Amino acid sequence: MNLIQGSIQRHFIKYLIPSIASMLGLSLYILVDTMFIGRGIGIDGLTALNISLPVFSAFLCLGHLLNMGGSTAYAVSIGRQEKRKAQEIFTICVIMGIIFAVSFTVIGLVFIDEICIFLGATESVLEMVKGYSRVLIMFSSAFILNSVLFGFIRNDHSPRLCMVAGLTGNIINIVLDYIFIFIFNWGILGAVYATVVSPICSILIMLLHFTKKENNLRIVMPTAVYEKLIRIFKNGLPSMLDSIAPAIIVYFFNITLLKLSGNGGVAAYSVIANIAFVGNVLFMGSAQAMQPISSQNYGAEKPMRVNKVFKLAIITAVLFGVLKSSVILSIPEQIVKMFNSESVDFIRMASKGLRVYYLAMPFAAFNIVSVVFLQSIEKPYPALLLSSVRTIGLILLGLMIFPPFFNVTGVWMILPFAELVTTIIILSYFRKTRVFSRK
Repeated sequence: MNLIQGSIQRHFIKYLIPSIASMLGLSLYILVDTMFIGRGIGIDGLTALNISLPVFSAFLCLGHLLNMGGSTAYAVSIGRQEKRKAQEIFTICVIMGIIFAVSFTVIGLVFIDEICIFLGATESVLEMVKGYSRVLIMFSSAFILNSVLFGFIRNDHSPRLCMVAGLTGNIINIVLDYIFIFIFNWGILGAVYATVVSPICSILIMLLHFTKKENNLRIVMPTAVYEKLIRIFKNGLPSMLDSIAPAIIVYFFNITLLKLSGNGGVAAYSVIANIAFVGNVLFMGSAQAMQPISSQNYGAEKPMRVNKVFKLAIITAVLFGVLKSSVILSIPEQIVKMFNSESVDFIRMASKGLRVYYLAMPFAAFNIVSVVFLQSIEKPYPALLLSSVRTIGLILLGLMIFPPFFNVTGVWMILPFAELVTTIIILSYFRKTRVFSRK
């Protein structure tokens, strides 16, 4: 598949469906846990899960740093006909993935109590939070390496294999969740055991790529390691920030909601945040479909093709955002009842939260694709700045503005505020820098 020649629309569609399907597979791990925990354990289980989510996000962001940073540098190098350099970048990312995984596991297990208390675990849910987080930390290597392989194999012209790997892992997660929680009665530990098995299965499937004759990924002795590491980290930092930002948001939202409405508010946010997380993968799928095409054509110095695929990704993602918002806003109560149908207060609070929170989706779609586009053409500094403003700066500003005046509803208002302001900033930046210029 030669991405620097032929129809841009055809290349984009070939990547779009596998990218969305594989991203759904990767993202549904926690959502499925949320559904089964809500029905099988209850409100305390949902609270413990949401408090544990920053642990999941923390090591996932390390995988995304290497995934996006490394695969972008790899694709640009391929576009420049620098195959050996591309293979060295792959080698460095695999080695760094192993180093990150070992370091995170050791530090996380040593300080597990302190981490759980810092995240806001109260006495009523502390043991559940520790149990869930401990298993996640023990298997962090599977999630990190899964993300690394996913990015490189997708950029090595095998998006369908990534799709199969992601969906297979998700199906296994669903089946094991049911068995471990409802048949074996393992509680929240059953949910996390099912979760950690899934990336292992996905990795085993993706390893098939290395048996193909057209495989370009090789482990080689890298040169100029420091220079390549800087390039990888610069390209990947915005994605790392986008991945760690949910952990930061969840932490501050949990602390605020515990003060305003107790465990019920945190449980409601658990459902809202996880549904939103799955919604975002539709946007990330569009961005991931764009990235190999834009990176390789950028390396080959074909700016018109780069701009064309960017526009396709923006239109696709925004349409997904409008469609998903329309569905969520029309039946919020029915969606919430899928997670827990017993607590009237929980259903009312989560349904109202969905109605407000999901106003952000079309703007989030535009913002996510725009930041990934800047990364894909190796413009890490504006991507990092925009990502920082969107995921941290405006969220913290919203926390200071809205909850004091609107209580719990103010918490739900923060994301629409942050995404709308970010969209305005990005449009201003694009107009100033003439991103859509034909030059």
